[in-house]
Amino acid sequence: MCSQVSISILVERGLCSSCGACAAVCPFSAIEFPEPFSLPRVIGDKCRLCGLCYRICPQVGIVDEVRGREVKPLATYMARSTLAEVRGVAQCGGVVTTLAMYLLDRRFVDAVVSVGRDEYWRPVPKLITDKLGVLEVAGSKYTYVSVLTLLRDVVRSDAIRSVAVIGLPCHMRAIEKMRRLKLAASQKVKYLISIFCMHNFEYGVVKYIVEKFGLDIKSISKMDIKRRFIVKLVDGRVLEVPLKELDQFVRACCRSCPEFVSTIADVCVGSVGAEEGWSTVFVMSERGRGIVEDAVRDQYLEVKELPEKAMKIVAKLISMKVGSR
Repeated sequence: MCSQVSISILVERGLCSSCGACAAVCPFSAIEFPEPFSLPRVIGDKCRLCGLCYRICPQVGIVDEVRGREVKPLATYMARSTLAEVRGVAQCGGVVTTLAMYLLDRRFVDAVVSVGRDEYWRPVPKLITDKLGVLEVAGSKYTYVSVLTLLRDVVRSDAIRSVAVIGLPCHMRAIEKMRRLKLAASQKVKYLISIFCMHNFEYGVVKYIVEKFGLDIKSISKMDIKRRFIVKLVDGRVLEVPLKELDQFVRACCRSCPEFVSTIADVCVGSVGAEEGWSTVFVMSERGRGIVEDAVRDQYLEVKELPEKAMKIVAKLISMKVGSR
């Protein structure tokens, strides 16, 4: 048991990834996020130091838990959406957006837990129940966000019986810990879709880029990471920033995380190794295999073999992340 302790100690040490799991499970509503991208705050007069938030934190015991896990996908693909409305707004191949849409269309889930953004590129947790909502949150946001706080709303909703969660490896680890403890916050989670992740950034990275190039923040149409931080503007210009220049916006939690591909998720998706306009897909569970194969059969996705060269690139990044932590 980890009683007499809260996530405050992790926040103080810079080890919090703002996943939001702590706020989702707190039985006393003693944890809040002033902003979705900020660090959590423990409300002293409400906290009973039960230790539950600490027990489900994905950063606790991370090295011991993750280092021993071998990434063994059941299947690998290059994939892309066949849906024109998705390919017009999505990141890379639009696989994550399309799988979310497919799960809702086929009523495999009642809602999808994901992340949108406002006009200032601030990340916003979103509980999505329809196709339009999925399209509105398409595309990657490279900033910390407390998306798992939405599981509180899921628990309280009689209308929502099952959800898919889209997130990063840290979000997947938090849900795994909730499942071990049989917590209500995880009981309606049916599917887990994870994005490949080297590390995330503070929201300050957006402000830094805007100031560096003298931009109107509303002129940014898309952000991407391909060896450099890439910013695409609505006027067609493309700006690049060396990742090393942005190290100041990476938290200690990311520097200590050895997980590039989630071994807990049902499906993992990224752009690494894929051709332009396609995504690399790792199927990690039989449940994941089922939804990918069904989406292909129903012509939501098209897939082709993932080249050996792409596999080697992903394997190298997995090794790099484990070795540097």
